[in-house]
Amino acid sequence: ERDLIGLRGCDANHVKVTAELESLKQSLDQAQIQKKSLQDEILSLKEDAAKIRLAHEAATEDVLPPAIRERAKEILSEPLSTMPNAAQVQVLCLVKKYDEVSEGLSRIQEATAASSSSSSPYM
Repeated sequence: ERDLIGLRGCDANHVKVTAELESLKQSLDQAQIQKKSLQDEILSLKEDAAKIRLAHEAATEDVLPPAIRERAKEILSEPLSTMPNAAQVQVLCLVKKYDEVSEGLSRIQEATAASSSSSSPYM
């Protein structure tokens, strides 16, 4: 009879251990599923970061011709910093307009100087 009681105790312990093992297996399966989900999310975030970095690099790629960049440096007395493409296009337009206005002023000054030197005080 003691052997039967001992066997029943072993069976009860076996059932308890089996239940605990099954619970641990389920927890492990859930943890592995969650790990896979997190790995997928990390991969997705890395891909998004790479796309954003490429878009930023494309948006700030230097589109100004070297001559315009140098002319802007002369006008501003300092080199241009990195800027978005749209700002570079605006700089290009501003440099061209600045040169047009400067050229117009030079012609006015030349015309004024020529007219003052050709006018005689005895007229």
